[in-house]
Amino acid sequence: MATVPFCQLYQTLVEAEVPFVVRHTLQDDDDGVDVDETNPNTRIPTKLQGYGVRLDIRNVEYKAFEDPVITPLTDEEEEEQEKEKESTLSNDYLAGVNVRMLRDQTISGEDEEDAGGKHNVTASTWKELEQELRILHSLQSAKSQIIPPKWQRRKLSLQAATVIVSSGSSSSSSDVLQTLQHVSQNLPSVASTLVQLPVSTSLQDAAMELQSLDIVQQAGSKEGAVGFYVNGRAISVDRPTFNVFSLLQNIREEHASLQRMSNELRPHLLLQNNNKDDENNGSSVDTTGALRALQRIMGMDQDALEQYGSDQLETMAEENDPSSSVPFRIDVGRGWKQSVMYLTDIEKDAQFQQWPRQVQQALYRMSYGMPPSVRRNLFTILVVIDPFDKPNPGLQFALELLQAEYPVRIGVVMASQSDVTLCQQQQQQQQNSNPSQSCTPSSIFGETNGSPSSLDDLKNIPATTQAFHRIFTHFVSQEGGMAGLSYLNYLLDRIQDYATHSESLSMYEMLEFHNEFLTEIHARGRSGSGNKDSSRKATFDLLLQASENTNNDDEGGNDTNVLYSKGVHFVWSKNLQPGMSFLNGLPLEGDTIGKIFQQEQQTIFQMIQERKITDSLPKSLYATLLTGSHVHKRLHPLLLDGDKSFFSIKRPNTNSIILPQNDNKDDAAALLLTVVVDFETDEGLTMVSKVLYIMEAFPSFPRTDGKPVHVAYRIVPNNSERLYLIPLANIFASASRFKAQTLLALVEAARVQRLSLGDTSCPALVKGLTDVDDSVKEELSKFCLRDMDEEPVDKEMGNIPAANFLVANGRVYIPDQPSSIVKEDIELLLDLELKTALSLTKLLKPHIRGERHLFSVIDKAASFFGQRFVQSTKYSRIDVDTELAALEQASQSGNPNPLYFSWNKNTDETDVEGEYELQVQVTVILDPLTESTQRVAPLLIAIRDHLKLPLTLVLAPRLEVGGDDAIPITSYYRFVADPLAWPDRNPPKALFSNLPTNHVLTIRMDVPESWDVQQTFAIQDTDNLRCDINSGVCGDDAHRLQTNTDTELSDITRVEYGLKSLLFFGQCYNAVEKKPPNGLQLTLTKPSQNGGRSTISEMEISADGSSSPLSSMAYSEEQHYSDTLVMLTVGYWQLRAQPGVWNLSIEKSSKGAEIFDIVVDESVNRRSLQLKPDTRLSTTKKLIMKDFVNTGEFLLVKPRPGFENAKLYSDENEVRISEEDETIHVFSLATGHVYERLLKIMMLSVTKRTSVRVKFWFLENFLSPTFKASAIAMAERIGCEVDFVTYKWPEWLRGQSEKQRIIWGYKILFLDVLFPLDVKKIIYVDADQVVRGDLKELWDLDLEGAPYGYTPMCDSRETTLGFQFWRHGFWETHLRGKPYHISALYVVDLERFRRELVGDKLRAIYQQLSADPNSLSNLDQDLPNYAQHDVRIHSLPQEWLWCESWCSDETKAAAKTIDLCNNPLHKEPKISMAKRVISGPLFKESWVDLDAEVEGYEQEYLDSLVNQTTLVQ
Repeated sequence: MATVPFCQLYQTLVEAEVPFVVRHTLQDDDDGVDVDETNPNTRIPTKLQGYGVRLDIRNVEYKAFEDPVITPLTDEEEEEQEKEKESTLSNDYLAGVNVRMLRDQTISGEDEEDAGGKHNVTASTWKELEQELRILHSLQSAKSQIIPPKWQRRKLSLQAATVIVSSGSSSSSSDVLQTLQHVSQNLPSVASTLVQLPVSTSLQDAAMELQSLDIVQQAGSKEGAVGFYVNGRAISVDRPTFNVFSLLQNIREEHASLQRMSNELRPHLLLQNNNKDDENNGSSVDTTGALRALQRIMGMDQDALEQYGSDQLETMAEENDPSSSVPFRIDVGRGWKQSVMYLTDIEKDAQFQQWPRQVQQALYRMSYGMPPSVRRNLFTILVVIDPFDKPNPGLQFALELLQAEYPVRIGVVMASQSDVTLCQQQQQQQQNSNPSQSCTPSSIFGETNGSPSSLDDLKNIPATTQAFHRIFTHFVSQEGGMAGLSYLNYLLDRIQDYATHSESLSMYEMLEFHNEFLTEIHARGRSGSGNKDSSRKATFDLLLQASENTNNDDEGGNDTNVLYSKGVHFVWSKNLQPGMSFLNGLPLEGDTIGKIFQQEQQTIFQMIQERKITDSLPKSLYATLLTGSHVHKRLHPLLLDGDKSFFSIKRPNTNSIILPQNDNKDDAAALLLTVVVDFETDEGLTMVSKVLYIMEAFPSFPRTDGKPVHVAYRIVPNNSERLYLIPLANIFASASRFKAQTLLALVEAARVQRLSLGDTSCPALVKGLTDVDDSVKEELSKFCLRDMDEEPVDKEMGNIPAANFLVANGRVYIPDQPSSIVKEDIELLLDLELKTALSLTKLLKPHIRGERHLFSVIDKAASFFGQRFVQSTKYSRIDVDTELAALEQASQSGNPNPLYFSWNKNTDETDVEGEYELQVQVTVILDPLTESTQRVAPLLIAIRDHLKLPLTLVLAPRLEVGGDDAIPITSYYRFVADPLAWPDRNPPKALFSNLPTNHVLTIRMDVPESWDVQQTFAIQDTDNLRCDINSGVCGDDAHRLQTNTDTELSDITRVEYGLKSLLFFGQCYNAVEKKPPNGLQLTLTKPSQNGGRSTISEMEISADGSSSPLSSMAYSEEQHYSDTLVMLTVGYWQLRAQPGVWNLSIEKSSKGAEIFDIVVDESVNRRSLQLKPDTRLSTTKKLIMKDFVNTGEFLLVKPRPGFENAKLYSDENEVRISEEDETIHVFSLATGHVYERLLKIMMLSVTKRTSVRVKFWFLENFLSPTFKASAIAMAERIGCEVDFVTYKWPEWLRGQSEKQRIIWGYKILFLDVLFPLDVKKIIYVDADQVVRGDLKELWDLDLEGAPYGYTPMCDSRETTLGFQFWRHGFWETHLRGKPYHISALYVVDLERFRRELVGDKLRAIYQQLSADPNSLSNLDQDLPNYAQHDVRIHSLPQEWLWCESWCSDETKAAAKTIDLCNNPLHKEPKISMAKRVISGPLFKESWVDLDAEVEGYEQEYLDSLVNQTTLVQ
């Protein structure tokens, strides 16, 4: 990359805006290695960074390695060892017992209790006791020398902080961050020293102070506090979501946001006021201070910004306002009397009279998991219904609450959208006559239909909402509200079902549905006529009567026509629409109904606790909730967040700003109202006239605490390109020079002249003014004639959203009819931006002198940040500066908290032009004893020393480490992120040194979620890293001792991993059902090069500019690469890929390909999943793997016409295993050299005994590269196949930290997605098994409809019956007579497993149970046994698995497999157990024979490698 040709190529691509990816490769001479340029596979691999390596101290209770023969000690060595043992007593302790004190107090010549109560023991007895203590001490020493016991670790977090803080003192040569890295990453080695350190009282007080901070509490958990913020943006540094490349991308994004903010707002800060007559002329700006204030806002989210400007008085006012707990409520409780029909009333209806009236009972019942069934209308749900429109989810939710015995009052108002529109037209026509008059709906039979003469005539008349209302109202008056709910629910369901296959419902068919319901309740013994004909006639007469009764003047009457018209008027006046619903005035939306209800329930219960709701008060809770500053009379369009947009003028003119007439106080919020209009239309002029009149009437309005809010305004033309054609443009560009009355008179004159087709030129308009002084006219005339270029005007409007609209501090409101703008519209618009304006004024006013300038800057800033908040809802921010303000002030005043550190903060960086440059700020909160701290510590050094960004570190140690708290006490860790690394001279690597030699360590990789990493080189067993027991050599050279004992040996162990593939992962949803299509089969393929012209071509471009097609893309046809299933949980899917362009599609041979199309329109809202009519659909979706950052793909599928109700797995027999498939698929997994050795023996035994071909599938994640290569070679020799599968544990599924439990998880949790979709059945066999039977028998065994079959645990060995935990306690109760099965061997019908979504069920149960870390002790075995009641297990015949621990010797002869399961009575190593158990006359070959055969194949493979090397040389 460091070449001139590459730089030139790079610049060319950037300038041409050509998408490209850079992949660095070393040149041949970079490290002296010759590279065959014709073979891309020989290129030197890129050495990556951005991953972690963990060395865990392994639990060796059951040895997974073979102990070597110990060399006998010489006499001199034995004597030296005895001296060591004697010296142990100098430390007084053996196995935690003070033996010296114990011996002095107890040893005696007599074996009896003395008079003092002490036990006297003989010397011989004491020697035996001492020997037992020595044995116990040697067993404990492996951990006790490094890891202190739990009781000693209580202050460990504070003790670690003590060391870190002391390293930052002036007398220390070390560094805080380096010490933090050393302590956290080497905790097992330093813990025993740390626990001896005293903790000062001052440090404990400092830690307590930090624990009281909200930001620390938010970052805290049982595992310790962890918070990482980039400009306040929260970054997850937990495993496995953390990705250093994503962090760098976030830093770049935040830097770009700062630059964009600076570029947009800095010109406004530097803008000068040109109004010479303005008393505020001479405005000045502290640009650096203002930019710092704006940067502070960059670290806030919308809530934090709004909260910043609030004060105590406002908070107190809100505490007394029950409506203030939510953004807003709509007053749907007041309006036209009888417009809403309440079908239930908890306080009055007889069916609820048994419920208690004491509201405290609601809290009591909820605490015991019962519904809050008290006789108060705690919840009122209003639903607006048009039965022939889309369903109302609020109604169904209300019915569910009522059925669950929640105190919910349900109100219904019916109106069709056409009648609401008609009402609006009528109201506009009669504005000046009778504004309180209700609406007159269309005829009950429709406008184009006359009154029918018979029932048959109804068949040709479409059903109307008014007719439905008439019938429904009559039914409720006869049967009551509860019956009315049943009626409503029944008829709406019938109407919706009918609508799926017919365009419109006739009036006759609606009556048929009505009669069906009446017949049903008559059959149940309810009232009503059973005669359908008489019922039809009665209902028909009811409709005719309504049609004939046109008297709507009786507003107080109960005529259904009047009631319906009142309902329509209510819907219109509140600006509602059919399909809407409200909970206590809160608008309910389909996907957030449950969340809104939970929040409102908390509000109600809090009011009960605070005694704002008592048994008698308030008289009407509904009316109380619908009173307050957050309650609006109508659902204004501005209240809908979906319509929220922002706008600002790129080059504003401050002379156009008309200031408020009241005094500008320091704490007043500055709001600028901008009116953008079309001066060339009557509608635009009318809007200007109305706004001038309104703003003159109230230039400001009071806040709820009585403090003023200053509102300036300006009126600008919507087209800056035609200013010379707009007569009033010059005058309004300098509107600050004139009174509002003058401007109003001028606009009115323009309107009159325009209507009369008179002269609308500026001079003519000014001349025609009558009530204006001549001096003012003269000045107006000057501006009429002034050249546009001489007078600044508002220019560069950008893309305007409409011809006429209002803007308040950037927030846009487009009125439906600009000419009908009213004061309430402006008040609401200003009120919505009030909190933001107050905060911006508080932050910016100290740095800006000049009132108009302040208004202009705040308007621009509000627009910028408002748009930013709308666009950045996918991540959260915390106002770090405010949260840590007290710590920063204490630090600056010379009395800092010792746990608070900051770097690079006091330097004012400038750009090339000498202007203050904004920098990304990083803030980190860390408990020193967390896994995340291990990962983050080296990154903090790079951020401070290499990126040189302002960095704040808050050490937040736990005051006490609990016994169950998670700390990495048994893990060494390194994170590879070295800015100074260089591929050839200083390659990036994880380097461990000074490791303990008396432990067995195991490697665990910590990589980003999208990385598929596999081991590529290792000599040692990385699952059991240990030193040679004889020589003490710990490195790769230990194996050379067998051949050469004179060579100087190294302690270096080298292990290499390779990035095998990257992962596409994400979510998939059905756009119609709004839920995952779980079980949908997906495939990933390479686009064909010959079958069709690819829209994206990949080329290999060399540094000299030469190019060639990328080799990996040279396919003649579409190539299948990987496949998977969509899971139920969050619709998760995962596919392996290489860098490049890919096609994601639904498996062509699956039923899903017949049902679904893929939505390829990226503009679809992921929250609502609403599709537009013109949404693009396809059978494939293009995916591009271009970097190491994958935040997840979103896949949306839509059912094809006619397949809306089709099921993916509806027919159990639709796919069956081919009878011609004679291959048996066997799955297994292993880790460590011993288990890999056992795995090969299992392979050999299976292949020898099975009568058909066998294909083995091994989980690749934990296998060594040597095993993978040699296993393939061995498979070719013994006549079987071997393939490898892998899957990445999803981040949403609770992970495991212990390696063995991770392996157990892979054994059971991902069976549905682990194998290719064409694998229909699998048999799992443990690596430590030897198979004696023909697996074809097991393959053909009928599972009797179960998805899998396991062998029950043996119970024939009496000596271990006491260890069979499933025979008593929890398991005995849970199993309810079902057997407990062993997981060492099982068979899975993958077709049924996938079809019945067993994988999703198991993962759901696992997620629930694993929340308790003490559950699922044997994860792979406990999980399917626990799930038996939901997922049936077919019990295999007992002979399919024999285990010495549980099965008697008598049953061994019939055993078809022998499993080397651990024995609870003794901890026997695997190899010695195998040699002993698998031997004798029962076996054709003993384990030793099989092992020797495997070793022969191994030697053949090694010899072939030597031969290949010789040939190359």
